[in-house]
Amino acid sequence: MDPVAAAILVVATVAIAWVVAVVFSKKARPVVVETDQDTSDTNGDVNKGKKQAAVGKKGGSKPGKSKTSQQQPAKEKFTHQWLISTMKGHTGLIRGMDLSPNNKFLLTCADDRTVYLWFTKDFSDRDHKSIRVNIPFDCANYVRWSPDSKAFIIAREGEKMLEVYKLGRKPDNSIGNITPSLQWPQNAEKSQDYVGLGVACNGKYVMSCIADGTVELRDKGTILKKFLSPLPKTVGARVSPCGRYIAVFGQQDVVIFLVKFNATSGQVEDVDVKWKVKVKGSSDITSIDFNTDSSKLVMLCQSGSWHLYDTTGSRVNEETKGQIEDAVSTKSNATVALSGDARVVLIGAQNNLYFFSAFSGQLLDQIADVHKDNFACVAFSADSKFAISAGDNVIHVFHNMPWYTETIKKIKTSLQDASVTGSMRSRLTSELSSFEEELKQIDES
Repeated sequence: MDPVAAAILVVATVAIAWVVAVVFSKKARPVVVETDQDTSDTNGDVNKGKKQAAVGKKGGSKPGKSKTSQQQPAKEKFTHQWLISTMKGHTGLIRGMDLSPNNKFLLTCADDRTVYLWFTKDFSDRDHKSIRVNIPFDCANYVRWSPDSKAFIIAREGEKMLEVYKLGRKPDNSIGNITPSLQWPQNAEKSQDYVGLGVACNGKYVMSCIADGTVELRDKGTILKKFLSPLPKTVGARVSPCGRYIAVFGQQDVVIFLVKFNATSGQVEDVDVKWKVKVKGSSDITSIDFNTDSSKLVMLCQSGSWHLYDTTGSRVNEETKGQIEDAVSTKSNATVALSGDARVVLIGAQNNLYFFSAFSGQLLDQIADVHKDNFACVAFSADSKFAISAGDNVIHVFHNMPWYTETIKKIKTSLQDASVTGSMRSRLTSELSSFEEELKQIDES
């Protein structure tokens, strides 16, 4: 062999041996991989809880040993004595939320291009089952359930169209195979953002509203009625739980349309303006909500004031109003909900939750720093015993303690009425005992 080649070979061999020795002399550090919590794919394969898997060192890493963990301190966990659970899965800001009519499911949509289906029976459990539905190359601004709780509809932000998804069943009869079945593009000359979406409880129409105030009522893609809101600025639109009213709101005004149905076929026949409500001396209306029987309507203004109206008469009359103290502005993403029995008004604004009495307008209680950046929406469970807030990328479920106190107070007031006798008094006494027992159990838990 050539002496020069031999010398080069010897040098290369020594260099390689030195590199290998240095590399293997260093102690390998494990890498902790954290999977998403409460996630599953569109086929409905449900995951539960949060898991960690260690790669590298057998048996996983010890706390404090990972350099990555030292550089990224754990996020502060939100806690509150009323908090039942926090559901995590979304990686982007939540845009919308809706409880199913059968009260079994909760839907949330976010700008991470997903819709999550949660099971309400798991609210009080440590692990929360969920089904993730991916929205290809787009995200949903709104999500609403069908009356039979077997399908839902979304408003796609990018493609500016409505899309219907049906809940399928897997071989074991569990929910899965959730796939889009219908798409309804906008008919406007220039596509605009959706500001409202709703479905009538009788399934006779789907309402959509876009930014210029154009409202469309559809049935399986066929446009039944199309009309323009008279408001100079349209912020949103909502369908009442009874399906008879469509409320469009904006700059200090709410216009409530009455949907007329054919007496024989039950199909939508016409839409007329029923009431015009102007909130005097207030700012833009940012959110509204009805109670279960649509007899009450609450409006939230950007100034932090809220107003409760009765819708059972020939005119809409203001019954109660309240104000978030020290509110400079609730911003456009402040949101309001009215309990099903119209006893409690819930407001999510300025990172806080506010509980008001719908009877007196007084602030009953508040929870601070619930969400850090964004309130998407708030809601009550069907029985009003739970308050739900969606914001940032999480959903919090709380015991609705102010509702319990207001309900107990209302029953005690009724029992003081001498005219309440017989079976009515017996029923109220039983309800009072039941609610007080529930409240005691919650306090002890």
